Amino acid sequence: MQATSDAGPFFPKSGAIRWPILIVLFVTALGIRMVDSAMTPYFRFDTREYYSAVIAKGNYYELIDAPEPARSAVILNRDRQPVNEPPVMEFLVAHLWALLGDNNLAVATLLSSIFWLIGGWFVYQIAMLIGSSDGAIFALAIYLFVPVGIIQSNNFQPDPLMIMMVLASIFTFLRYAQSPTTSRLVSAGILTGLTILLKLQASFLLAPVFLMLSVYRHGWRKTFLGWHSYLFAVLALAPVGLYLFYGFFITERFQENAGGRLLPNLLLTTTFWRGWLRLINYEVGFILLVGGLLGVLASKDRLRRYLLIGMWLGYIFLGLVFTYNMHTHRYYHLPLIPIVALSVAEGLAAYALYIKSNAANRLARMAIYGLVALSISLSIILVIGSHDNEPETLDYEAEVQAAVEIGQMLDHDQNTIILGHAYALPMLYHSELSGATWLPSVEVAAWHLSGRSIPDDTPEHIAQRIFEESGIDDPSYFIVTDMHEWEHQVGLREYLTTHHPIVAETDLYIIFDLRSQLGRTQG
Repeated sequence: MQATSDAGPFFPKSGAIRWPILIVLFVTALGIRMVDSAMTPYFRFDTREYYSAVIAKGNYYELIDAPEPARSAVILNRDRQPVNEPPVMEFLVAHLWALLGDNNLAVATLLSSIFWLIGGWFVYQIAMLIGSSDGAIFALAIYLFVPVGIIQSNNFQPDPLMIMMVLASIFTFLRYAQSPTTSRLVSAGILTGLTILLKLQASFLLAPVFLMLSVYRHGWRKTFLGWHSYLFAVLALAPVGLYLFYGFFITERFQENAGGRLLPNLLLTTTFWRGWLRLINYEVGFILLVGGLLGVLASKDRLRRYLLIGMWLGYIFLGLVFTYNMHTHRYYHLPLIPIVALSVAEGLAAYALYIKSNAANRLARMAIYGLVALSISLSIILVIGSHDNEPETLDYEAEVQAAVEIGQMLDHDQNTIILGHAYALPMLYHSELSGATWLPSVEVAAWHLSGRSIPDDTPEHIAQRIFEESGIDDPSYFIVTDMHEWEHQVGLREYLTTHHPIVAETDLYIIFDLRSQLGRTQG
């Protein structure tokens, strides 16, 4: 090892060389994310993204002079969405749309990508504080170019922003651990409070990191009894505490969502653990996972070891609490990307120096550069090639045009019920109708996992769900756009076709008039 350290860093520390390397990495990372965004049709946005899009469009229509009745329907769609966290991303995107004069969803993907890249800068800075300058380059490259990370980091949802804020908070933790001043503690507490306010899940990622770094600096006793821990806890938890109090007890909007995905009984099932492992493999792959864990075990630097242990514990705690999402939702594993990147970076740096010290310097350096460039190129090819795996039978533009057509046909009605893809959120966004979502089969499965009673499909109960339990006072139309789900919901299909007339029918949708009854069902 002495020979490798004498060889000097693999990537020169000279700014004239290092800055071009960093610029190339960041520019390439942004470029591939924009190519991916341009290649993604609207209907390939997932449910969570369309949730944000619906809220952002409601905000946008409040800022502009949009025509009625579409404007009222779009704003009502926003107000009908369940509240999860402060809609920061939706607020920012709506104002960017108003500034640009167009609600192009590519604006949202660009903003998410920028937040992810800023997070990359903090990965680089964190890696510099806990390791070598070579390790910082490797950590940044992994963070920016893991294939799934490229795809998910430009999603229209708060997670890329949350990851950026989490990494910025960890950076402040490190600075405090290295030089524990009150000003640095207050800065860390305030930034952590804003991060947790943005998304509550961040608290599970950050608390173990602060704990482990505090133990590194102060020891276990002072960590649990020292005033600095209590000051940090107050600063970190006060914003989200006030927000939750406001939502639960003032507006009461949060009560409908409380506990919906906290299912500790899943910990005793093999389905949960298999799903978690499957998503880990999808996110970073088992090679990087094992490499990251070995990187923690092999770390000789005490500060780096304590930091990485805290980050891994945060990811594990997140999964043990949010059990349903952790084994079903890919984006819940985004925090694993920076964790793995920081965990394997020093091992890669040491290996690069080993090669350099045992071969001709110029040849070794060019070989490593070539391998890094090849890895990045393969990641880009995998991302671009992933779009070729989409089913050819799906015509996304036709789906969008059908939604627009339905909205115009029904004059942007505000009392519809929709059985559509992704909880009908794409339909609501593009049609500018408003209404309630009919429960899909996947949600019935979630009800079963949580122990709730599963709704039956008798005609009487179907009618009760439509006219009494849908949340719509006077339902006007039932719109079907998810034909696959329509075939599976036999009771719903039999009830609608025998009780209500069809207003319009194509290969892409069926519209039933709930205000009228078929003659044969009367009397």
